[in-house]
Amino acid sequence: MIELYQNNPLAFWIAGLVIAFLMCWFFWWLPKRKREAQKQTQEQNQSQTQKQEQHVYVSPSISPEDKKEIAKEVIEGVKTYLKTYLGDWANRSSDESRKQTFDDGIFEMDKKEWNKAIEIFRRLLPEAEDSYKGSLLNQIGLCFYNQSKFDQALGYYKESLELAEEIQDKEGIVANLNNMGLIYDDKENYDIAIRDYTKIIEIDPNDAIAFNNRGAVYDGKGDYDTAIRDYNKAIELNPKLAETMANMGIAYEEKGDKKSARLWYEKAIEKKEYLPDGGEKVRRWIKSLKSKK
Repeated sequence: MIELYQNNPLAFWIAGLVIAFLMCWFFWWLPKRKREAQKQTQEQNQSQTQKQEQHVYVSPSISPEDKKEIAKEVIEGVKTYLKTYLGDWANRSSDESRKQTFDDGIFEMDKKEWNKAIEIFRRLLPEAEDSYKGSLLNQIGLCFYNQSKFDQALGYYKESLELAEEIQDKEGIVANLNNMGLIYDDKENYDIAIRDYTKIIEIDPNDAIAFNNRGAVYDGKGDYDTAIRDYNKAIELNPKLAETMANMGIAYEEKGDKKSARLWYEKAIEKKEYLPDGGEKVRRWIKSLKSKK
């Protein structure tokens, strides 16, 4: 074999190149691919964690059916938070009956037995401290909201808001204003909804969701330019708000700017992991946009 290479320098150089290639593949390319695979796995895990942690409260200006569906997702997120918060209050009590009563109320909510849940939560109100009482009032409001009994829900949200303002509970104030804004938007009381979302922004100028929600209300009023300004601010504050990008597409489509509409729909699809349905609705909107002349 050595004699073959000595007699054939070209074969010798070819063999050398092959060996060099194999060494590069083994010592550089394989570790590089391994690092890339590890990085991709880490990014996927991080994306899943962010998706689980993110609770996007939005009220997009789409069809009434889609709006109701999104609102239900909002309420479900709030219900989950309140369940944890109030559950801590119930569990801290030495009175086993309080914990059992609270668990019974959650059980009825999970069964969508809203009136039974309301009756149970009302029994807990007299013994609740101020901040927990406000959350219970909010929980009762949610039960009314899920029955589309908006006036009753508003009554409880307002009572909860007054209590939150009295004890200067910032999170409670924002939660109630957000819930009230959703209802006023549903009732097409746009100016009042805008007022409530503006109050949230005054409390926290970095609340991206409030900008998104206020933009949706402006969109409902037909003030597309103001809606787009609010959507832009929301995305500036939180670039992961894919639903806001979809809302932006809707506003541009309603303005008659199909090119910009499609651009924003496609941007939303790029972040489909942050969309509740993985982007299925937005894909339908793109398809519908293509079919329009």
